[in-house]
Amino acid sequence: MANNTNKVKIRLPRREGAGKNQTEFFSINGKNYTVERGRTVEVPAALAEVIQNGELANEAAAAYAEAKHLREA
Repeated sequence: MANNTNKVKIRLPRREGAGKNQTEFFSINGKNYTVERGRTVEVPAALAEVIQNGELANEAAAAYAEAKHLREA
């Protein structure tokens, strides 16, 4: 059976500071992936979408926290 998984290139930024873990672990439907930060890698499109959705959620949470903090000040 052929594997028709679409691949896309992504790059996760490195974390600052010596000794910081530079790999990220992801699991989608029982399939595990480890992505090294600071390197351009090819991953399945579904994994890229999960990563992008996580980044969008983090941005929304940060905006909410900032707005909440400004209202309470």
